[in-house]
Amino acid sequence: MGILVEPSDVVLNLNGRQAVGVRAAYSDETTEDVTADALLSSSDESVVTVEGGVIVAQDAGRAQVVAEYEGASATVEVEVEDVRVIDVKVTPLSAEVRPGGAIALRAEGQLSDGRREDITEQVTWSTLDPRVATASNIPGEQGRVRGVTTGRTIVEASANGVTGRADLTVREVVELSGLSLSPPIADLLAGTRRRFEVFGLYTNGSLAPLSQAATWSIEGDAQVATVEDAGLLEARVPGEVELVARYGAFEVRAPILVRSERVTALSMYPPSVTLGVYGQAQLGVDATLEDGSRRDVTREARWTTTDAAIVSVDQRGELIARAPGTAEVVATVQGEEARARVLVTNASLRDVTAEPFEATLGVGTERQLRALARYSDGTRAEVTRAASWTLSSRGSLDLFDEDRPGLVRALAPGSAVARAALAGFEGMASLTVTDADLVRVEVTPPDAWMGLSLIHI
Repeated sequence: MGILVEPSDVVLNLNGRQAVGVRAAYSDETTEDVTADALLSSSDESVVTVEGGVIVAQDAGRAQVVAEYEGASATVEVEVEDVRVIDVKVTPLSAEVRPGGAIALRAEGQLSDGRREDITEQVTWSTLDPRVATASNIPGEQGRVRGVTTGRTIVEASANGVTGRADLTVREVVELSGLSLSPPIADLLAGTRRRFEVFGLYTNGSLAPLSQAATWSIEGDAQVATVEDAGLLEARVPGEVELVARYGAFEVRAPILVRSERVTALSMYPPSVTLGVYGQAQLGVDATLEDGSRRDVTREARWTTTDAAIVSVDQRGELIARAPGTAEVVATVQGEEARARVLVTNASLRDVTAEPFEATLGVGTERQLRALARYSDGTRAEVTRAASWTLSSRGSLDLFDEDRPGLVRALAPGSAVARAALAGFEGMASLTVTDADLVRVEVTPPDAWMGLSLIHI
């Protein structure tokens, strides 16, 4: 049996430190770490000393450190240069790690002779608050910092009475875990289109819209359908294809069926709407097909407005009143049109409230909040989409901003206040998140019947 010491040659600055490891080598070619049981000694303690498996430089010169284990020995040649560390820089200067995770920091030393060198293994590592994070001085792991619990602390690297510092934040790292596509499947008429949305699913339970950032494509016959970058699918001719959304290393797919039925007429509901400025309303469109059946084509229609300054409309048929006046909202499917008249009054906004005023959510659940406006003529209207939504804190709740205004998702136990602001008015909802368990699922309506021609996903 013999022993090996690593490293076998060491060059240190004054007051520098170097951890060594000792391994026993056996005749069967196996090795074993025996550092904890080996005896280390210095040939000249005025030059170097040994402290718990670490060589510490005392003065300029040369010496040997001898390692002994079960009758076997090995030597480390040590040279101590007549230079000192006059400054220590820790990199990165600011770092993050999750509880239970680890990150490797480095230390660079400015030496008295003008040189700069890596002294990661020569400094002593510590943290100001070991309850938040700990730093390792174990050979081979010097500078490795492990998160203990959420919080902030300072990591220090010290040599020759000089200390370098870095800020460390320990918090849950949110990572993308998958994608979700809405709708997950579609049955469309040729000549129509449908907006798809992709959401990122994250490790803390939150969702985020990724439709603009995702890469969209069609797999299958390119004649059947095409898709734009933001997820707008055009159904062209009958057939079946797959819609694919990709983001990073993840992808999600939706089967698409394009039907050949022709539309002979459209009807809009409601046919007319009266609102105050900022008010919103949902319009719908039914199509009469050539076989006499009817089909909801609200999400397949092309939506436009005759005056966008008075009323705007999205591709879901949701309109928002923008200014007093009269305009029409037009839905088009396969060349057929249906119209709704929109009158926007000049009544002034008097108040905004959020509903519900108080709500309790279980972790992992969602809740749609609504903003309601009261006008000078006594009318009321929903203004959820026009309002600007904020949360007093996002530790326990997440808020969908642009795509789904007012929709909150519970992430962790806690509380927050949701605010809906509009034209100088503000409504508030007090939200509490608990660890409530799911005990029942209800489907509504409990029973239903529909003809096959009416199925629309």
